[in-house]
Amino acid sequence: MLGDACCRRSVWQIAVAEAAGVSADEQDLASAMTVYKLQAELFKEDFENERQDHQRTKAQVESLMVQWNSLHDELRRCRAEVRCGVDVMTS
Repeated sequence: MLGDACCRRSVWQIAVAEAAGVSADEQDLASAMTVYKLQAELFKEDFENERQDHQRTKAQVESLMVQWNSLHDELRRCRAEVRCGVDVMTS
């Protein structure tokens, strides 16, 4: 979380704000709100990126499982052919 230092105003900024009819507390509150809004946007963007990464990873795992099952089936067929071939040769 961002520290209080980022929300502090210089004496000049406070004087300008007070001359415009805005208190230092209101200025600090507005600054804090800006920081919180930026943090919320950052958290939302990070969450959406994580979700996309998760979905992409899930799709890759599913694709690899399909590929693995196909190769596993092919291996079983090859083993069966070898066994049948060996049985025929020994008979």
